[in-house]
Amino acid sequence: MKSLYQRLLGDAFLALPTAVRELHGHTESVTYVGRGSVERGTGWLSCMVGALMRFPPTMPDTPVSVRFDIFNGVETWTRQFGAYRFHSTLSASLPHLHESFGWVNIQFQLNADTNGLDMQPLGWRALGMPLPRALWPKIVAREYAAHDHFHFHVEASHPLVGLLVRYRGYLQKTA
Repeated sequence: MKSLYQRLLGDAFLALPTAVRELHGHTESVTYVGRGSVERGTGWLSCMVGALMRFPPTMPDTPVSVRFDIFNGVETWTRQFGAYRFHSTLSASLPHLHESFGWVNIQFQLNADTNGLDMQPLGWRALGMPLPRALWPKIVAREYAAHDHFHFHVEASHPLVGLLVRYRGYLQKTA
């Protein structure tokens, strides 16, 4: 059985750096740990959206863990920054990745190469309804390898709201 990302990327999966390929190659549940940081927007609307999405508060340097629960090709990611947890569910609708954060669903195009993986939003839905492009938050999502570790950088912002959340760090598989 192939992992979610192997199914989505096909042969391009093999071009990924080893640390990225290993993290996305699992077909059974696994936990990764590391360190990271979180930055949240400070405006009232940004704070409200961040709270609704259950994003952690600003933390400059904190322990991070991500539990990947995998069942029937669907992955639930439980991210923990310090004492704060939030989760999303990832699934495939070939050739695209879908990520659901509760009432919000984002469709992504995955772009893989020898430098890492980028995720480009193709569509947003809220409460099952498509959002007009003008309402889409801007997402920057990059995964790469450095110092033999999996690294991530995720940033969400909106032209009318500003920064929603930025989180980054590294992970390694637990023993």
